[in-house]
Amino acid sequence: MKKLTAFLGLILVLVLLSHQAAGALDVETMDNYRITTSISGKDIHVKQEFDITSHSPEPLVPGRCKLLFFEGIEPKNVKVKIGNTALRVDETVEDGKKAISYFVWQPLLTGESTHLTIDFDTENVIRSGLLFSEISFTASDPSVPINDLELIVEAPESNSITYAEPRPSSVNGNRAVFRFDELNPSDSRKVTVEYTPLAILPFLPFHGYWLWLGIVILTLVVSIFIVRRRNLKRYSTLSHT
Repeated sequence: MKKLTAFLGLILVLVLLSHQAAGALDVETMDNYRITTSISGKDIHVKQEFDITSHSPEPLVPGRCKLLFFEGIEPKNVKVKIGNTALRVDETVEDGKKAISYFVWQPLLTGESTHLTIDFDTENVIRSGLLFSEISFTASDPSVPINDLELIVEAPESNSITYAEPRPSSVNGNRAVFRFDELNPSDSRKVTVEYTPLAILPFLPFHGYWLWLGIVILTLVVSIFIVRRRNLKRYSTLSHT
């Protein structure tokens, strides 16, 4: 099975994320958290959008926020915004892992929210196989609860998503959407998506490379049967002469 996986080039890659924001668990949440991962060849663009909501009876200043990447991920072109206002971003390394930090000084009253957007690029985290590629990433361990988490994977244009785990909320061509009601501290949500340039293939309940392997094996079996039958027929003709 290891040889099969290597031949087809189906590499599982941890892409993201662990967002850590300052504050106690009972005074703020991150809501409407959308993470869009767009794939173009070996390049990936990630866009995160979310609201920080105050549940504190007193005015709340979120302060320092941090996004910690899994080991091996090299973020580039990092941009953080509140609305249309760009924030200063500090990049550091913690235990061999890249991290970005930024500060939110906007005071929030009870029930108020502020909207943030984080954009960055990364590369060399996906190896495309001959016909199928697979990406797997995890959203994990936020320091405050996340409500309404949406993970979106966009495969390269003209590609088709053939398999995903868990089953997505929706699949449309090269786009899969996963929705989760919440993500609490110490929890994680992992998604896996397989895609192929064979756009004629539909979304399947199993890995597309299994179907491809089955077709290859069936073709070989039929070819061997035809060759053997021709040889037997030729031998029979020679015997009669």
